[in-house]
Parts: sequence; structure tokens; C-alpha cells
Amino acid sequence: MSRKATRCAVAAIGTVIAGAVLAGAAPAAAEQHTGEVGTITLCSHGSYASSIKFPNRDGLFTMVVPPGRCEITILRNSGVEEIHVFGHEGPAMFWLHTGHYDLTDGQIVETTGIPAAARVHIS
Repeated sequence: MSRKATRCAVAAIGTVIAGAVLAGAAPAAAEQHTGEVGTITLCSHGSYASSIKFPNRDGLFTMVVPPGRCEITILRNSGVEEIHVFGHEGPAMFWLHTGHYDLTDGQIVETTGIPAAARVHIS
């Protein structure tokens, strides 16, 4: 067999072995992460944008969700944790609500109203 043919054969065998190893590892990786990911959905149904801060995650914020939109944030599941909900109008950010949220439930945080009469509902 020529040198070029040998290199091609070795490369092909290496690809098949790598594919078999990765295919075998994929189900184990999927099983390992089951239940470790949670979601939080934020819907800005008021006249202002909104966001959520996670103080136990080094102050991590969701993206600022514009009025009339909902956004899902996927996070490593830590069970029940504290959240702070904020409203945004122009450059101003204002506190709306502090509560607890269970990422395993996939609940929805909804902001409604106008800044002067803003409300938060968690379902």
C-alpha cells in the first residue's frame, strides 16, 4: 500500500473510532444532566421593559425583555432561589418585586401595568 493510501486508511479508521466513542458517550452525558437545567420565562406585558436579577448567581441578570415580548432563560437548576424583578423605562431601572422561584417548575414571571402602577405575577 502506498504511503498516501496508508494515511487515508489510518485517518478513516480514526474517524470511525472517534465517532463510535462519541456516540457511546452521548447517552451517558444526556443522562448525567437530566434534571440539572431549569428555565425561567419573563413576559413584559406592561408598558415598560423588564429583567430579573439572580443575587445568588453573582448578580446575574436576564436580558432586558422589551414590552410585549417573552423570553426564556435556561440556567443550571439550583431549585428554589431568590429573584429580584426590575422594570426599565429609558435609562431608568426600578425595582418591582423580590420573591422566590423554583427553576424546576418552569414558572412564568409576568410584569404588567405602567411604571407608576407596575405589578408582578409569578405563575
